[in-house]
Amino acid sequence: MRGLAVAAAVGGGACVEPFRGSNIQIDFSSATHVAGTPGGSLLPNQPPAGTYYTLYGADQVRAADGTVSQVFLFEIQRFEVRPLVDINSPCYIDRAGTPYPGIHATQFFAKTAADAGIADPLAPPAGADPEVVSRVLTAQARAQRIAALTTYKVVTSASDARYPALAATCVDDDASAPAAEIPAPTCTGPLANTRRLALCEAFWAGHPDHFEGTDRVLTSPLSGTFFGPVTGINPITSAPTGGTSMYVDEVADLDAYAINWQFKDQDGVAGPDYPATFADADKSAVGYPYMTGLPEARTRGVINVRLRNAVDPAIAAEMAIFPGLGTDDVQF
Repeated sequence: MRGLAVAAAVGGGACVEPFRGSNIQIDFSSATHVAGTPGGSLLPNQPPAGTYYTLYGADQVRAADGTVSQVFLFEIQRFEVRPLVDINSPCYIDRAGTPYPGIHATQFFAKTAADAGIADPLAPPAGADPEVVSRVLTAQARAQRIAALTTYKVVTSASDARYPALAATCVDDDASAPAAEIPAPTCTGPLANTRRLALCEAFWAGHPDHFEGTDRVLTSPLSGTFFGPVTGINPITSAPTGGTSMYVDEVADLDAYAINWQFKDQDGVAGPDYPATFADADKSAVGYPYMTGLPEARTRGVINVRLRNAVDPAIAAEMAIFPGLGTDDVQF
């Protein structure tokens, strides 16, 4: 059941094959967690660092007396909940078509101001070109926007991949800096920017599910898939936001649904990367419960599910499933 499906035309003039899967729309509450940070303390019910979520469907087998005797889980979709922009990511960069292709986005304002010779655009030097001052002011506003977006939670594709290591020195200052290592964010010279851009784009090409957001176009990430925002307030426009959308294989006629979290496999060895202190008895192939819910038929042609955390009711989601899109005559 895992994966996305896209309708495609085959050959000139051929008919478009209809997508026969389902559309899942989920409103995650603002209490939905991002994963913890390495070495940091966890909030109650928060998944630890290096984890992702999986939406499962459950098919229950009942005994003659009506009790559930077996449960079969079907993986529907993996995803992550994370800040839209990660200023600590080595590949939070600007791409081609921008003033400094490959620069780390956190350095854009400083680089723009330095090149313009304007330390403070609100108090520019006498005789400064107004257009240049305006450009620095815009860069300063961008820096403020970036800071606001670090707490804006979104739902994205999930990936086990990790970026290459950071170089210890800047290639513009040290020609021996390893070519396979990403220049540190503070390296803003032309050689560093060019190398950073090439390494990040090569990584994204090899790991298309790895999410890297950008402040430039919120819904169009540098890499990966943006499914939608968690319920909350857009820090840029102050408008209410929420609602994710995923296209998946058919998921009708299931008895229950669950969202579990699981450790990523980032070490290249098959299986989740459990912490060294994790007991074997606690290891699980399907992860650990975060929310569960039962389907309800409120509207013809739509399956509704209220997902809730067993401990904290504020951790919740409202899910609507539109099954059988290839033959649907109700919604589309």
